[in-house]
Amino acid sequence: MKILLWPSSFAPNIGGVERVTATVARLLQAGGHEAVVLTTRWPKPLPRDEVIGGIHVSRLDFPLPARNVGSTVRFAASVLPALLRLNRMVSSFAPDVIHVHCVSGQAMYRMLAPAVRGCPMVVTLHGEQHGDAEAVFQRSPLLRWLLRRTLAQAAAITACSTPVLDAAVALLTESPTLATVVPNGIEIPAILAARQPETLISCDVFAAGRLNDVKGFDQLIRAIAKLRTDGVEVSAVIAGDGPERGRLEALVARLGLGESVEFLGWIDQDDIGPRIRAARVVVVPSRYEAFSLVAAEAMANAIPVAAFDVGGVSEVVGGAGLTVPAGNVAALAAAIGRIIGDNQFAEGLGRAGRQRARSRFDWEQVVDDYLDIYQSVLQSKQRRDDREHA
Repeated sequence: MKILLWPSSFAPNIGGVERVTATVARLLQAGGHEAVVLTTRWPKPLPRDEVIGGIHVSRLDFPLPARNVGSTVRFAASVLPALLRLNRMVSSFAPDVIHVHCVSGQAMYRMLAPAVRGCPMVVTLHGEQHGDAEAVFQRSPLLRWLLRRTLAQAAAITACSTPVLDAAVALLTESPTLATVVPNGIEIPAILAARQPETLISCDVFAAGRLNDVKGFDQLIRAIAKLRTDGVEVSAVIAGDGPERGRLEALVARLGLGESVEFLGWIDQDDIGPRIRAARVVVVPSRYEAFSLVAAEAMANAIPVAAFDVGGVSEVVGGAGLTVPAGNVAALAAAIGRIIGDNQFAEGLGRAGRQRARSRFDWEQVVDDYLDIYQSVLQSKQRRDDREHA
């Protein structure tokens, strides 16, 4: 089978959508399928075509209209060449299925290019309606319209969690033919093989993600301050970078936590596992989280999770961690304190997490689920074609 994976962003950009797409492509190829990635060329200096980790990546420019005259003129001059390049690329690859990961501005081009319109489309949602740090879907009527049209045209809709799927289906006037939750995955065999003693200095709390307002690291810092005020000696390590780093570092200094909170900046994906295993609890302090890969990875490593009950987090964690009401910093501090203060309780959560992760989030099973969906939409297309030619 030939699958065109179309994420909103891809490597060298870093994030959940990029990681998910790369893993799906690699495992599809390992299963004997042909998978390529098509994405937006951003930043602009990136090459139009390259191979990353054995995956062929094509990047195209997908300009969108803007409100000022100059941008509108540039858009009008560039839209036709962009469509021609897209149509040529898709026609050349001739995919059996197009799999969109995270709907974004290039949806307009999917609607207009003939080669794209003729191919069954699976749309996987990653929380774009509520999880974007820039709130682009709340601010842009065009993007909201493009999302509704894309969902209406999809042969199948999947989402990484039930809240994300429900929000998408609510946009449609008719029930979709196929709509289901397919969780993001983690590489269970690699995690189990890596469970040897680590050389990293242990910490009480580990958290990771882009340092923006949605990820809520200010709430974690305030929870650490609350614990220390209550007499609990606790340290935290935060991996990631982003626009809020300066503000977060200032907050740490203002609360007198300079010796208790460490910012690592971006770290390689291969370093996430050891950092998780060096922690006593992994915290997800997000204001919104469609899924939370770091929570799933913590569970697979038998490390307890403490998190706010937002988006799909509770669906990921289940009973294998502690979730507290959104924004309740005192409750988050209490959850962290309970886990690090009770080894027997923490070990029980860790065992439950490992079992849950192995049964629900193994990437091999996730990709098998996607393959079943591809087969289903292809069979539906074949039945329609047969009826039309009868």
